[in-house]
Amino acid sequence: MTPRESKTALMKVDFSSIPSWSQEEVTEGFHLVRDHKFLPCSNVVGNKRAIPWLYPENGCFLRAALSRRLLSLKGYPGIKKLFVFGDFKYKSKWAETGYVAFKFHVAVATRVEREIYILDPSVDYEKPLLLLHWSQRLTSESQNKTIEYSLCSDLTVSHNSECNEMEESNEVGIRRGMPHTMEFFAMEYLAKEYENIHQLGLDPKRELSIGSDN
Repeated sequence: MTPRESKTALMKVDFSSIPSWSQEEVTEGFHLVRDHKFLPCSNVVGNKRAIPWLYPENGCFLRAALSRRLLSLKGYPGIKKLFVFGDFKYKSKWAETGYVAFKFHVAVATRVEREIYILDPSVDYEKPLLLLHWSQRLTSESQNKTIEYSLCSDLTVSHNSECNEMEESNEVGIRRGMPHTMEFFAMEYLAKEYENIHQLGLDPKRELSIGSDN
């Protein structure tokens, strides 16, 4: 069953399967996925880029997958992918129109006791958000506030993937009917992020700290 097929109301979602984190791990994990530079950068030879959070209009599947890999690599507790479906619209300084709008979204979900935190710098660049606050932000400019949720495996990539995916080799995206690795999509979305910042009249190298270790 796919995330789209298994979507349901929030009250019906069982979040107990998310491994438990400490509050400190949530904060540190958020800053790790936001800031850590580990992706090859085509703009400056020898430099690395962080996950492309500053192109929020598309690519959530890639950002969530790369976050999962990075957190796993650094020894953090496991995560789940939370897929949401609805009429989403919220303000963003990184969108040319001033707003981001889409019909579905996915992000990394963590848990501290009974509290669910979402690590999603594309929605809030400053801090991890409690699930309720994240949901409210996604629909802050929407006419219809209804959201349906699907909590899936950490290896589930898109809304059309298997929700209970267990094989890391299946952590791929589909383009024109063909599977491609996350590295393939990373190159594409890093370029889109760079161009997006340029179109906003800002200096991409400065905003992305390209050429800096910070």
